[in-house]
Amino acid sequence: MLDTRLCLKSLSRWLKAAQTNWVDLPDHPGLGFYGTGYNTWAVQTNQKFIAAAATMAVMDDRDTERNLKQALSALRYCLATHKTGPMPLTDGSRWGHTWISVLGLERMMYVFKLLEDYLSEEDQADAKRVLTSEADWITYHLERGSAKGVHASKWNKDGNNDPESHMWNGSFLWRIAQMYPEHENKADWIKQSNLLLFNAITTEADADHELYVGPQFFENYALDHHGYMNVGYMVITLSNAAMLYFDLKHNDWPMPEHLKHNLENLWRVTKKMIFADGRLARIGGDSRVRYAYCQEYLLHSMMMAADLFGDTHATYLCASQLQTLAKEQNTNTDGSYYGLRLDSLKKSSPYYYTRIESDRACAVAAAMHYNSLVKWPSSGTLDFESDVAGLWIEKEHGDVLHRSPTRFASVSWHASGLGQAMCQPP
Repeated sequence: MLDTRLCLKSLSRWLKAAQTNWVDLPDHPGLGFYGTGYNTWAVQTNQKFIAAAATMAVMDDRDTERNLKQALSALRYCLATHKTGPMPLTDGSRWGHTWISVLGLERMMYVFKLLEDYLSEEDQADAKRVLTSEADWITYHLERGSAKGVHASKWNKDGNNDPESHMWNGSFLWRIAQMYPEHENKADWIKQSNLLLFNAITTEADADHELYVGPQFFENYALDHHGYMNVGYMVITLSNAAMLYFDLKHNDWPMPEHLKHNLENLWRVTKKMIFADGRLARIGGDSRVRYAYCQEYLLHSMMMAADLFGDTHATYLCASQLQTLAKEQNTNTDGSYYGLRLDSLKKSSPYYYTRIESDRACAVAAAMHYNSLVKWPSSGTLDFESDVAGLWIEKEHGDVLHRSPTRFASVSWHASGLGQAMCQPP
């Protein structure tokens, strides 16, 4: 089990710190948002805040009235500013109908059930308007960059390396089909969901399957996302599968046939690239803020590994990651997650700073929500370092990793910016 007291304390402190970036809209009573209220990342920032505030409103007795009020205000702002809604975002645009526009929704989807006793009929109708509109767009108009439809390529330079978005878009379609079973487009949503989910984690070994459109991963599950060996997006792909997996359990909905396609294989490789304190071992480097974003969503992935694969080390790894998270938060006197480390970003780009802060808050909130759904396995006979020890090679992509209880050594020729080698204690 997770240390829920640690999680509750952490989120309570964070939500107090988040008030600095909370905005009530004076001309629209009952509407507000966390962050800047802009499009793109800021929409997701607000959606992740909804998850954190709603979870605390239901699971904790600290600042319940404020948390519930802000969760509902932010949700209503989110629904009102969609392309199908009556008002624009603060930057004058409306959000939605892109390959990434349901990512933030996926990370907060459990909130609709969590808050169902507080949602009015109008809220429910607005939610249906937004969710079904997004489902229709993914089904009939999906495009990413210049490519329309469902594609895959293992090399980023070819332009169609889309494992993570296939996972979240396919997951979204499946859940919307369960939420609105009488909708006239349900069959089309399910068909497109199956195509996306199957092609989220593919290698060339899947080529004979009728749904196969191409490989997203190399033979041994290296990922060339953003043009380098991207351990972080291996995690993002896993985490979006985890979100759907736990929400299916929570709602007693059926499992899509292809959600688990190659999922355990990807987890087994990813596990080799996790340090014992829960940090990702980014053997290919990182083009983002270090130990943020992708790192946060490892928590969901490990919880899924515990429940679905019976991974005996997942409990320990989750606890380690939460302790590492708490250690950094404790260095910030205001209760924020990154206030000290990203102080310059906070000043130069509140838009991006609040995005980073909300990722960690969302991850902790969802972990608390999922915790009761996990059947945590008992400890195994093999210790963690012995379990992940050994050699892993991805010859075509140019990656090699050797791990033992005393050494972690790797080389990645296609790393972020240039080749990267590491040799250190594990």
